[in-house]
Amino acid sequence: MNDIILTVIELLKSGHPCSIGDIQLDTNKLGEITITGFSKYNNLKNITKEIALKELGETKSIYIGMVEVSNEMKIFTQGRPVIFNLNYDDAGKTSLLICSEKNGLIDWKI
Repeated sequence: MNDIILTVIELLKSGHPCSIGDIQLDTNKLGEITITGFSKYNNLKNITKEIALKELGETKSIYIGMVEVSNEMKIFTQGRPVIFNLNYDDAGKTSLLICSEKNGLIDWKI
């Protein structure tokens, strides 16, 4: 797992987004790290705020697990703001941002 995380860090340092498991990681020009998870629901109408918060929490847990098992990831992310996103993916046709969380505040998009 640590080799995968080292590869993720190198990709992020070079400005390339990458996917690991069920999440996508990216950085922006402000140095923020964006962690994006995708809803498991096939129909957007079935996603309630409660479901979205649960899935956003799962995305956060995956990221936190990565930081906990890798000192390199811990060092790379130290002091950087992290934005967590939950997206709805329509079988690869489009991706819609459902909500995001930064500094503990939820921003609902749909």
